[in-house]
Amino acid sequence: MINRKKRTETKGFTLIELLIVIAIIGILAGVVLVSTQGAVVKARRASALTTASSTMTELVTCQDDGGEATSSAPVAGELVCCASAGACTDIAANRVDGHSATWPSMANNQWQYASGSAAGTVASGTYEFTLTKIGGTGAGDDLITCDMATNGCI
Repeated sequence: MINRKKRTETKGFTLIELLIVIAIIGILAGVVLVSTQGAVVKARRASALTTASSTMTELVTCQDDGGEATSSAPVAGELVCCASAGACTDIAANRVDGHSATWPSMANNQWQYASGSAAGTVASGTYEFTLTKIGGTGAGDDLITCDMATNGCI
């Protein structure tokens, strides 16, 4: 006959212990994702701010060369500096010599040019435009204003 001994020692983890560990890992992962979301939003705003600020140099040199910028909201892909303010869509006809920069797209950063946001003129050094966060409130951290008078964006 075969002698069968009762098992008195258990080795390994029970199913309940494994489920508790998995639940704790899930909770920690959720906390990490929530806490990093704010950093992602700030990084996107910083990226949009840097991209928008890069157009300020083009606007200043445009002023020196007698050009203008669009009188309506900037449109990605259109010239930053044109021969006349109202006609920046026809790139070939309205290019100012030495200026080929176009308005950068902000969609990757989840920002957009605000409609009707352009004001002032390049010639007088008072040109400004605004960006709003897509789906944002249009105020506070959801708003970026770029102004030639201050030579920067905030």
